[in-house]
Amino acid sequence: MYKKNRTTICTLFCALTLGAMASPSPALNVEFESIQIDSTGLVIGLEFPDLYAPLHERLLQGLPATIVMECELWKNRSTWFDSRILRNAYLLKMDYDTWNQEFLLRNTEREYRETDTLIVKSLVERQKLTFPWNPPPDSSRVYYLTVQATLKLLTVDDIREVEDWLGGHLKRRKSPLGIPFSLLGILKEASGLGDRTARANSGRFRIEISAEGLYVHRIPASPS
Repeated sequence: MYKKNRTTICTLFCALTLGAMASPSPALNVEFESIQIDSTGLVIGLEFPDLYAPLHERLLQGLPATIVMECELWKNRSTWFDSRILRNAYLLKMDYDTWNQEFLLRNTEREYRETDTLIVKSLVERQKLTFPWNPPPDSSRVYYLTVQATLKLLTVDDIREVEDWLGGHLKRRKSPLGIPFSLLGILKEASGLGDRTARANSGRFRIEISAEGLYVHRIPASPS
């Protein structure tokens, strides 16, 4: 049985390697779409342009993906090194439920189950992150945000699933060939489709005070 499975795996590896050479891997770009402030802190809008289309086929094939977003808030100091104030991490896990034919998305706050691809595209490409922060009442201070986003095509859960399968314990999420979907992902990973990382800077901003309360004043970039 294992010999048959090993033969199948080798065949799949060759096929997936050739497929990776013929098709582009998912690219990752990230941009700051908006920065606002409310009673919970900073509300950050991130955009991942054109990410969903290449992920769509992966998800339908049973290959999950995860985006890890690491955000940092910095205080800009013109006469000294910039000071990091806060750091926070966020996750977006993406999968496809073949039984119910719906996309499953889980972020740090909640879980979504959707069949409408337009809604799924919006949920994947536009992220709203809450960054807990109580700013001091000083509009002279200048801040900026940075983000490092990593698209992980494999997760620890995937590896554990393969270990369970090799030990004969896995009873779910198998492909029609009896091989777990995560192992198919590992084979595809081995063909060169590794993690993708992108970084972005929000540009400088101040926290101003108006009659309505606090708001974010983004400072225009200096001409180069």
